[in-house]
Amino acid sequence: MTEIREPTKDELDSLRTAILADVDEAGGSDNFNSKDIHRVKTDDRYLRRFLMHKKHDGKEALKQAMGTLKWRMENNPADVTYDHIDPSFFDKGALYLHNRDVDGCKMLIFEVQKHEKGVLDMEMLKKFLQYWLERLERQ
Repeated sequence: MTEIREPTKDELDSLRTAILADVDEAGGSDNFNSKDIHRVKTDDRYLRRFLMHKKHDGKEALKQAMGTLKWRMENNPADVTYDHIDPSFFDKGALYLHNRDVDGCKMLIFEVQKHEKGVLDMEMLKKFLQYWLERLERQ
């Protein structure tokens, strides 16, 4: 597998500028989550993900970033807390954080054999996954 190089400071700054311009064009930061806009302005690691995922294609990274910002505004994953989730989802033990991989990153484990298709409420299942992904991001 080929390794993707780290984005340069110029690539990060260019993507940041393009995202903020698109945000302004889409009606300003009132149409997006203020925490996400702050993250775009200050967090190079966040922008790095889009560039590396799209193999340094700035236009594609911009499209993905804007789609992510819109999705996050519509779904508010950062607002999903433990209290929003039915306790039975945690009790099943089908999805949980466990140890770290060889790069030191936390691993989110999904034990497929513990999942019963069609039994759980799909919207609650989505919130459960959002909860874990946001929690993983904060660690």
